[in-house]
Amino acid sequence: MNGNGESNEISKKIIIKAIMAAAKPLIIGILIFAIVLIALSSILNFLTVLDGTPQDSDWSNVPYAKSQYVKNISIDNDGKITTKMSIDEIWNKLEKNHSRVNQYLSNADELKKLINAELITDYLDTRPNPDDSIDWDSIYGDTSSKDIQGIIKLKRAMSDGTIVTMQYAKPEEFQGNLDRYNSRGNYEDLLTHFTIDKEVSTNKSDSDKTSKNGDETDNNTSTNIKYYAKVATWTSEEITVTSTDPDVESSDTKKYTMTTTKINYKDLVSGYTMPFEYLWAFLLVGQEKEFVLELADLVYNSEIEITVHDNLITNTNTETDEYTKKTKVVTKDVNVDVSYHTAAGADDPASPTKAQGTQIKTNSKMEKPRSIEQTEDYKVVRTEITTTNSLDTCVTKANTWVVNYTKKYTHQIPNSQTTAGDNAD
Repeated sequence: MNGNGESNEISKKIIIKAIMAAAKPLIIGILIFAIVLIALSSILNFLTVLDGTPQDSDWSNVPYAKSQYVKNISIDNDGKITTKMSIDEIWNKLEKNHSRVNQYLSNADELKKLINAELITDYLDTRPNPDDSIDWDSIYGDTSSKDIQGIIKLKRAMSDGTIVTMQYAKPEEFQGNLDRYNSRGNYEDLLTHFTIDKEVSTNKSDSDKTSKNGDETDNNTSTNIKYYAKVATWTSEEITVTSTDPDVESSDTKKYTMTTTKINYKDLVSGYTMPFEYLWAFLLVGQEKEFVLELADLVYNSEIEITVHDNLITNTNTETDEYTKKTKVVTKDVNVDVSYHTAAGADDPASPTKAQGTQIKTNSKMEKPRSIEQTEDYKVVRTEITTTNSLDTCVTKANTWVVNYTKKYTHQIPNSQTTAGDNAD
């Protein structure tokens, strides 16, 4: 029995060694495959991270290319928003520098859709009628076009409770309307229009920078341009004087002063925009292009409204001055001639006026000096009405990819303060 047991153990060991010897090449192959797979996965993860991370001055890097596209956007006097480079030019430059953009997107159309999903929520709608629908196919179907269309609408809650969509006006037209208001008080066009104000700042860098393909990107200085919406606000002063005193002239004068306020609209809507980096990260990590493009479509259907609320404060100050004037008239050494008629005697033949039946007699006498005091009541009312319009600005509608937000504006009756004063001599 012991001999058989030992024989069985020896047989098991021999079988195991034979299996191990036969499986060794297979195990080694599996291990090599796993190592290669892990290495490839690491490389792919590294490339994905590299593709998603902005690389300075690297035109093979999509985030850097996008940054160059965005920083060269300008708004002209007509309100037209344009870029310095078209998406076609951006796409060609990426391919020229061996970018991996075509690993994620098929063409420049798709790249334009993703980049401009951010830009449309970053700029104002400067069309003649912002309430018209936007034909995105005609605007973004041409990748050689450099035009940008914003969707942010400016609204104005007027002092009478109505809300209107504000329209863009050229800077010189806006200033002309402002000047007309200050001279005549006609402000309707100003309150329903806005213009664009541009601030330019220059930053100096320590050294020149050159992109990897040799293109210059910085030359010691960089220019930053920031755009604001400029809207009008105003004050008026009316002074009315009514007088019963002939020595005090009645009058009615009006003085109008129009000022402007800048609105940092980009800061107001920053929480409702779609950064390109979000879409690009979704694309790189999820590898679901159709999902990302559909998400971009949601952005194109967004609605963002900023409302400028007018708050009128009217101060009325009335001063009433009632007084009595006394006038003293003094007479002295006055010679008074008194003439009177008397009937002539019919039996007096010497009377020269016998034929007329009357006789005129005149007497003279000196009056003693005397004084006469006269009194007259007068009233002067001075009314000063000052109207000041301050502005509140906020996002009142944001129907976007991330939220559907609405803030209702409730019109408030303008504040009015009245003071009265009485003066008397």
